[in-house]
Amino acid sequence: MKTLFMIVIVILALALQSAVPSFGQTTTSEKPFVVGADNNESSKASLDLLAERAGRDKLIVFVARLGTLEPAQSLRRRRLHTALEYLQSTRDFPAERLVSAFGDPISKEGRIEVYLDNKLFMIFLFKRNENFASEP
Repeated sequence: MKTLFMIVIVILALALQSAVPSFGQTTTSEKPFVVGADNNESSKASLDLLAERAGRDKLIVFVARLGTLEPAQSLRRRRLHTALEYLQSTRDFPAERLVSAFGDPISKEGRIEVYLDNKLFMIFLFKRNENFASEP
């Protein structure tokens, strides 16, 4: 009887350990906003949201990645330039708080990953060999 009681206690302890997260740790992680860059209005709205969330003191980091069958390195530069130019000219965002980098190519759509507070905040997805949609 004593052995059965100990087995039940051990099983219960193991079940609780796997079911309950450790104290002091959060289990929720915010998923980044994913934006199709082929829609001009949603791209602008997303960049406006980014500028608003960055406020007056946060740094924004952009990482441009080419996608499958996108060999033109200049495409990454054009995509970054479009996003940075919008924030600087339209939102009057200071250039010293904008950081841009080139990441390794990926096996999906081309993208720009945007980091805010060292967390992936937003992803702009591009159709093959496309930049942000042009003004209508």
